[in-house]
Order: sequence, then structure tokens, then C-alpha cells
Amino acid sequence: MKTTKVWLMEVDPVSKVPKMTIVAEGLGMANGIVMDTAKEHVYVADSLGKSVNKYKRDPKTNLLTKLNEIKVNYLIDNLKYDHVTDSVFTGGIVSISVLG
Repeated sequence: MKTTKVWLMEVDPVSKVPKMTIVAEGLGMANGIVMDTAKEHVYVADSLGKSVNKYKRDPKTNLLTKLNEIKVNYLIDNLKYDHVTDSVFTGGIVSISVLG
């Protein structure tokens, strides 16, 4: 079931009142969000979907438009963006064992 949403929280600098906006949805479990150096693209890890989703960010509204989904063979556990090489790296869990 893909029910996870990605929220953007913006705080008004004068009133200090937060405004919450859904900027992406339809993920199994968002577990890591990074943005590229130019702040044009946002990458969201979906642990349950075993994928990294790439979004284009609208600089005026911060809303995200999904561009593509990169499937992997493991549960993703967070993302890291390397601003030198312009690369996204994932950590992951390949297998889970029950100890008893």
C-alpha cells in the first residue's frame, strides 16, 4: 500500500505560523530526501517500494512533479547527495534475519 506523503513545512518569518503542503504522495515509506546542488531536483527514497523517485521542483511553489522511479533490489535506508560528483547514493538492507 502506497500511502506515504511528502510534506513541505514553511514558516512565515513574521507570524512564525507554519504552513504545511503535500508536495508528493503515493510512496510506500519515504525514508530519505535529498536535493541536488541547483535545487532543481529532489530525490526521495521509498523503502517499501525499493526505489528512488526523482522529482522536478517548481522554484515558485516548491511543488514536486515526478520524473522517474529507479528500482533497486533492496530496502533503501536513507540517501546521500554528493555535490562534487552530482550523484545520489543509497544505503540499504539486503536481507533480514530473525535471531532467536
